Amino acid sequence: MEWGKLYASLPDNIHVQAAEDDGAAFGLLTESMCYCTAAESAGFIPDRRVRRFLCYSAARVRALDREGLWIRDEGRGGWVLNREVWSEERNLSDQAEKKKERDRDRMRAKRAAERAEANGSPM
Repeated sequence: MEWGKLYASLPDNIHVQAAEDDGAAFGLLTESMCYCTAAESAGFIPDRRVRRFLCYSAARVRALDREGLWIRDEGRGGWVLNREVWSEERNLSDQAEKKKERDRDRMRAKRAAERAEANGSPM
């Protein structure tokens, strides 16, 4: 996706405020949201990516973890964004919606052509 959406009330969320007060973590949170949007990773941030964020610091990661904004996923070796502040489903861009519509139209046309062929009649 080329762009993402942030909730206008995100800075007012008590957990975001607490993470900002204790670790100045708002920048890291928004940067991680941008990453998940661009990567279409369903909210997953691999450990190898975390240290590459411009706003990275261990204190900020701890603040996001403590406030439940980032949730540890040991099985995959990384973090998942809390779905209350970000989810890919709610963050689809217009471009993604248009692509989905084109895909649906293409599949409808394909199925219609297959039905017409099976019935032995041209379209």
